[in-house]
Amino acid sequence: MNSDFCYKGAEKLEVKFPPIKLAIATIALKSHVSQKWLDWMQDIYKELEAIKKEIDFEWKHHFVYDKERPIARHEIVDTILKHERNYTHMLFLDCDTFPSKNSIKHMLQTAMNHDYPVLCYPVYLKRMPLISNIYEDIMFVPICKIPTKIFKIDLTGLAACLIELDVFKKIEMPYFQGDWRVMTAKNINFHLKAGEDTAFFFKLKRAGITVMCDPTYIWEHYDEVRDLFYPSLVGDIDLCYER
Repeated sequence: MNSDFCYKGAEKLEVKFPPIKLAIATIALKSHVSQKWLDWMQDIYKELEAIKKEIDFEWKHHFVYDKERPIARHEIVDTILKHERNYTHMLFLDCDTFPSKNSIKHMLQTAMNHDYPVLCYPVYLKRMPLISNIYEDIMFVPICKIPTKIFKIDLTGLAACLIELDVFKKIEMPYFQGDWRVMTAKNINFHLKAGEDTAFFFKLKRAGITVMCDPTYIWEHYDEVRDLFYPSLVGDIDLCYER
């Protein structure tokens, strides 16, 4: 893995935050969970433990295995919302997505400093030519080149997404199911059948909840079959950004 994507200097969390209780949420087929990801996550867990020395912070990683994606997402959210820890935030993390070193701390700090209810990092799909999972506008395809400053988006996947749990009080259930008709400016009516992550972001949009994308880190997307990481297979991180 290209270290340019995974190692950046860790800034100290200097702002006084209220207690943060983070639930990491991973849904997966057990057969898709690679040893490489499990090993990587051990280092991420150590980083999370270190945050406890800086702020009032708790965390736990929750898993749901071998269920259809909408059902799995509902189950894991329901578990987290009802958990005795009284979590404040949830981080959706896919089992083929590798968090950059120090990036979860940066994500928490950015979300808290700017009061972002939903904040994501970009992830590139496992294919060439490269294309991200970030839609600035639902009416257009996802972007290929990432802006260099934090920006508002309509839609992304749930591979690397931090959500303030109060958000779930503001959107309708079921959170991860639904389909819509979208009227364009020229009164053209499109029927959009949504996957579980798309359905979630449509409901956020309908509730007026802002979703932001932070380009500071790009989390790697691992193709276990070919042992490739996207986007680091292109070699130069600058190629991923608008210039």
